[in-house]
Amino acid sequence: MNLIICVDNKNGIMFNGRRSRDRAVCEDILDMTGEHLLYTSEYSFALFEKYADSRVICSGSPALSAGRGDYCFAEDMDVSEAAGKADTLVIYCWNKAYPADRYFDMDTELFRLVSETEFEGSSHEKITKRVYMR
Repeated sequence: MNLIICVDNKNGIMFNGRRSRDRAVCEDILDMTGEHLLYTSEYSFALFEKYADSRVICSGSPALSAGRGDYCFAEDMDVSEAAGKADTLVIYCWNKAYPADRYFDMDTELFRLVSETEFEGSSHEKITKRVYMR
């Protein structure tokens, strides 16, 4: 399973009930997943509704539902349930700090960084995408 998460500079993932709806990140995620399935929670599915097709699956337990080769977008869930299952970790960094109420606390030392790219988002000047593999 490939785990996808967006963080701020302090590893915040939930921002007092608000989120960034960066179109460039959503489009990059859909390009990256290709023909593979992308599992999201009901909350996160709203980010992909505009782009949704049969590859985007809304699940009550996205990390548990995603199989080998599938992707899981983790926004409002505890990623510890996905920690042992993830082969790849994709982190999008907003390169800003926001007041957060939930943080990404998965140990990335189990992974090695294989690529890092930067691009301009629709709502952020610079977004950094880091891909880690086991």
